[in-house]
Amino acid sequence: MGMGQMDAFCEMAWSQGDDLYGYDDNRFMKAAQYVATYNLGGDVPFTTYTWGSGPSCARMSQTVISSDSRGQVRPVWDILHYHYVGRRKLSVPSITAIAEQGRPEGGGGDDGSDSGGFDQLGFGTLMYAK
Repeated sequence: MGMGQMDAFCEMAWSQGDDLYGYDDNRFMKAAQYVATYNLGGDVPFTTYTWGSGPSCARMSQTVISSDSRGQVRPVWDILHYHYVGRRKLSVPSITAIAEQGRPEGGGGDDGSDSGGFDQLGFGTLMYAK
């Protein structure tokens, strides 16, 4: 749902004249492409990372990319597709492909009570297709 929260922030800023979508050489677009590629079943780069946990800061490592929630299509992709393809005329093949899988985006609970549809407003197809 990070993509959905971030695209909401970017759209609010865009409406006020600030381009967070394009910040730092389209950093968010690149992140969204990565997440979309991963959720479409594509290979994405991954680097092992290590952190400290608990009162003793015990070292833990994530050595492989997680498959938890892989493949979920939530109502967050059309806003990104229509911004980068429609407004900016950029090619974002993974964002476009995952947006097409979720069309038309419905609202909360449209895909079941535990679908995550309540986490994001949805209706992106209706609101952003022009």
